[in-house]
Amino acid sequence: MPNTTDVETLWVNVQNQIPGGVLGALIILIVGWVIARLLQAGVTAALRRTGLDRRLAPAISNDPAATTAPGDTAQVIGRIVFWLVMVFVLIAVLDALGLELVTAPLTGLLAGIFEFLPRLFAAILILVLGWLLARIASQVVTGVLAAMGVDRLATRLGFANALGTQRLSGILGTIVYILILLPVITAALDALQLEALTLPLTNMINQVLAAIPNIVAAVLLVTLAYFVGRVLADLVTSILTGLGVNAWPARLGLATPAAGRTTTVSPASATAAPGASVSAARGTPAGMVGTLVQVVVVWFALIQALELLGFDQVADLMTDLLALAGRILLGLVIFLVGLYLARLAAEAIRTSGVDQPNLLATAAQAAILVLTGAMALRQMGVANEIINLAFGLLLGAIAVAAALAFGLGGREVAGRQLQQWVAAAESGEAEQRAAQLQEGNPPVPPMPSPSPDQPMRP
Repeated sequence: MPNTTDVETLWVNVQNQIPGGVLGALIILIVGWVIARLLQAGVTAALRRTGLDRRLAPAISNDPAATTAPGDTAQVIGRIVFWLVMVFVLIAVLDALGLELVTAPLTGLLAGIFEFLPRLFAAILILVLGWLLARIASQVVTGVLAAMGVDRLATRLGFANALGTQRLSGILGTIVYILILLPVITAALDALQLEALTLPLTNMINQVLAAIPNIVAAVLLVTLAYFVGRVLADLVTSILTGLGVNAWPARLGLATPAAGRTTTVSPASATAAPGASVSAARGTPAGMVGTLVQVVVVWFALIQALELLGFDQVADLMTDLLALAGRILLGLVIFLVGLYLARLAAEAIRTSGVDQPNLLATAAQAAILVLTGAMALRQMGVANEIINLAFGLLLGAIAVAAALAFGLGGREVAGRQLQQWVAAAESGEAEQRAAQLQEGNPPVPPMPSPSPDQPMRP
């Protein structure tokens, strides 16, 4: 039996006779090629027997309906395995030939790949497990909420039309799916240990996760404000309807009495359409005030929600808009009060029994409306200086016009009119006319005015 030392010596002598280790490189190449072919055949046969080639066909052919990939899926995967093995074989061959300048970069590349593969597998495993967990949690939440009647509640509250074909339970389940998947993605990126690539994405996801509590609080705040505002709107609408606010537009002359009456809904129609009475009430003045109350409550909630989310500038802008809306609303109230007072003054003048009551009533009504309009515009903050100047000029023009009319062009007419007023006041004629108008009797024709030459009757 030959000695081991003799065999090693023989092998060393053979390598010395063949320069550059060509024989060893050739042997490595042949053996590696055989191993690669065997692995190719084994992988191809295993894929065909297990049927994995048919399952992988849609991914390789980019066709979800495909059952076979172009060129046979098992054969393609087998070739990929063959060439992967041959890469290592070629590196070993080049190393045996002593070509370190060529093998050093390739060896470093493979070492980096093999060092990265465990981290890649860990990240993939984290993603798969996290995806399964998120999928299961989403389905459980969707099923539980659907069983609790969340979808029916959304339909009753009127959210179904806004959601379209989506269901509220499905949307909440999707939100849970995303909330679980975000930290899973962060953990998978950390497992890769590629800080230059994953650090910005991780920071962004961490910021999103940190903002989620504030987002949830803001959504709950706005939702609660919506329901509270809706209850308050219905309450205010009922109270104002009971106080007869719906008849105020007709009293102010803004609408006919028919438009000012409250719309009633029969029981049959209310049973057929539950929202018919609510819609009819929202179209009345009392309903409009109730809707305004709801909008104000939701607006305050939106301002607080924006402050929770850190949007301070937008919250300040909405606060300024709310203050402006308050001034405009107060100005409208002032103008409506002035409109009511102008109507009362006009009716009082028309029933007072004075001469030319329509002219005086119109003049008084216009004067009150001008005054209250100027006050309303000033309260709204619409060009205060211009309003003050225009109002002063208007009053001055009226005073000058009246002075000129009575002082120059209408002295005789003004004198006769004043004599008539004095005579009527002394004889009690104005009180008699007012009493007759209130009783519905036609007024007595006015007493002829005395001429300047005749003495006045006692």
